[in-house]
Amino acid sequence: MPGNVEIAWSYFHLQGQGRMEDALELLHDGGTFWNVRTLESTTVPDMKTYIRKVFDKVPMTFTLHNAFEDGDHAILEMESHATRSDGETYNNRYCFVIKIFEGKILHLREYLNTAAAQAMVDFLNS
Repeated sequence: MPGNVEIAWSYFHLQGQGRMEDALELLHDGGTFWNVRTLESTTVPDMKTYIRKVFDKVPMTFTLHNAFEDGDHAILEMESHATRSDGETYNNRYCFVIKIFEGKILHLREYLNTAAAQAMVDFLNS
């Protein structure tokens, strides 16, 4: 059985390889995503729809800088790299606190550069 860091990192790595459905299979449908930009939680099924929308317009790759594991949690410090469909560059730094349950991501808490994230949301909604 893979470790929690491996499961958590695989989710982002698969996205970066364009293997979106394989990445989304690593999410537990009973889970939630929370992010510091909105301070709200979203269900995993709703996030799957949103993530597909984001990657359709802005396919990203990720660089893992640090990873830590404690019990059923993995903490990833990482960075995204992308060129938006309008040609602009998107780059952000993240800290993800991820709870693993039954080999899948149950809860994900996202801490990131909120100004860069808001610019991305504005682009996606334009």
